[in-house]
Amino acid sequence: MGTVDVMMAAAAKYANFVPEMDIYSPPYTFKNWAHFKAVAASPVEEKLRKVVMERTGDYYLGLFTDGVRNIFSRNPIRSLAEMKGIKLRTMTGPNETNSFKALGTNPTPLAYTELYAALQSGVVDGAENTMTSILGMKFHESCKYILKTEHNFLALPFLISRKAIDKVPEALRQTVLQAGRDTVKEQVDMAIRMDQENEDVLKKQFGVTVFEFSKEDKEKAIELCRPVQEANAKRIKMEPELVIIQDLAKKY
Repeated sequence: MGTVDVMMAAAAKYANFVPEMDIYSPPYTFKNWAHFKAVAASPVEEKLRKVVMERTGDYYLGLFTDGVRNIFSRNPIRSLAEMKGIKLRTMTGPNETNSFKALGTNPTPLAYTELYAALQSGVVDGAENTMTSILGMKFHESCKYILKTEHNFLALPFLISRKAIDKVPEALRQTVLQAGRDTVKEQVDMAIRMDQENEDVLKKQFGVTVFEFSKEDKEKAIELCRPVQEANAKRIKMEPELVIIQDLAKKY
């Protein structure tokens, strides 16, 4: 419509318009930040840029992030075994609900705007998000425990509308687009730094206890989520791209 010139959104949300973007949605798609950056510079991104332009006419400039998502809860959860049966608020996408079922939780899709009250009242036992979002949304007021599952290095597609670019003088269009690509690189490093700093704030200023996920539990969680990744890639016809992502993970 041209109402908004620039936007970012969770990959799972933008997948409503470009299903291929769901390649980044399942938990444990990314191994660490180095892997995230490698994928962001890989042929997977070239494929997504092409399909975004074909489907929407928008310019896809790369991935923003808000940090890495972990589980936070009203009561202590220290391990994969202790996740069993908890009512965990998740996003509504099939990748999220199927993955958290595989991890033994009772996934409870709920609007983000309703989450603060749901945590306060005990409608859900916990949720999952980045340290930055936990702090910013004041979820720490009812949830004093975080389990560092590091299950989702959050991918946020960053886009500029073709209608917005068409308003720019032709001689300057590539400059504007390159500025957007440069912004992506700066934003990712800034968001990673902020997420780490906000973990310290949550612990030191607000008394939040942060538990580490054991190596054994993390390896088991990755294996439990792998079938969801593979079924998702098949559904959106991105199986070759998933192979690229998995091959890159071996280097990090």
